[in-house]
Amino acid sequence: MDLGLISLLMISAVLILIFLGFPISFCLISISLIFTVVFWGTSKLPVIVTSTFGNMINPTYLAVPLFIFMATILQFSGITEDLFDAIWKWLGGARGGLAIASVLGITMMSAMTGVGATGIFTIGMVAYPQMMKRGYDQSIAIGPIPVASALGPLVPPSNIMIILGGLASLSIGALFMGGFIPGFLTSGFFVLYIMIKCYRDPKLAPVLPVEERPPLREKLIATRGVAFPIILIVMVLGGIWTGVTTPIEGAGVGAFGAMICALVKRKLTFANMKSAVTSTLKANVMVMWLLIGGSCYAAFMTASGMSTYLGNKLLGLPLGPLGILCVLLFILLLMGMFMDSVAIIMITVPIFFPIARTLNFDLIWFGVLYTMAIIIGYVTPPFGYNLFYMRAILPPEVSTRVIYRTVLPYIPLMMIAMLLCIVFPAIITLVPNLLIK
Repeated sequence: MDLGLISLLMISAVLILIFLGFPISFCLISISLIFTVVFWGTSKLPVIVTSTFGNMINPTYLAVPLFIFMATILQFSGITEDLFDAIWKWLGGARGGLAIASVLGITMMSAMTGVGATGIFTIGMVAYPQMMKRGYDQSIAIGPIPVASALGPLVPPSNIMIILGGLASLSIGALFMGGFIPGFLTSGFFVLYIMIKCYRDPKLAPVLPVEERPPLREKLIATRGVAFPIILIVMVLGGIWTGVTTPIEGAGVGAFGAMICALVKRKLTFANMKSAVTSTLKANVMVMWLLIGGSCYAAFMTASGMSTYLGNKLLGLPLGPLGILCVLLFILLLMGMFMDSVAIIMITVPIFFPIARTLNFDLIWFGVLYTMAIIIGYVTPPFGYNLFYMRAILPPEVSTRVIYRTVLPYIPLMMIAMLLCIVFPAIITLVPNLLIK
């Protein structure tokens, strides 16, 4: 059978099973094994098993459960509430100050956890009621929270980058460094948009009355709440970037640091630790099964020549390197509207990264652009995951349509940030080039 037809059948079968609600990992595993038996015969099954086993023993993936554990510890430690409290006390007198504090706080939270929804369930649950209490419009009170939380996989450390780096054989540390400026640049765009919108229409975000603004002494005392997050960020990222620790060791330092923070805040109880370990185990099992499924799928794609075939088809488009890059990113954006980010990675990495190598792209630059396209899918209707997480913390009277409407203005800002990184690659490559000799 023609390789193109086999490729079409396999990708279609995976997508159909996913949309029918089957677990993504088992979709990838079952389709890979079925296609191997049908088109190669049972004698080729050991090829899939051996390749998958070789990928799964990659020690890079040890960082994933440690970063997940760090995120779960921080969720109950109280450090996020202190972080938000400190930032908004300094910005409360500015128009849109609470919304800006939400974006900055969630961005810093992302730099501690690398997870795309943590900010919603920590700072978001505190910030939204505060903004509504102060008379903020829903467009300002809701929209910034899910989009800022989407920066988690871009602002290092990032679990998505760990998975991507393991599958595409890229330096995890270099990916972390490459995502630093784009992540904070995008966050800066969100802040700028909120400031402009609120100053053009002051009714959207009333300024905190002078009598309610905290005095300087209270602001300085609250600033102590920023100390723990900054120390934790420096410990994790500083160690990785300077080469003192590997990403795995950095994740271990972060997990230990989060426990120290919880201990200082008197939140390191047996019940909280049990909850954190259980949550970490469940999340890690899910990720590992996804990696197993993705490895099976990638092994069949590579061994059968399908990834090469599909790559050659895309390379044959009369668009030039930049045009092909735009096609790849558009495919990711389109898939992000309907699929989970990890599933997208599993399906596209075996096809897209060989293309990037053939076109002589800087793979760290391409990997960060790839991640930026992935995270836009977190907030893209109709099935952006962060939109549903936001739905979970909002009152029942707030409709899903309102959530969709409030995030739409921020999606073009994320695309502009990605476009700037394409036009000016140094936005991504500057930090890795400075720190990696």
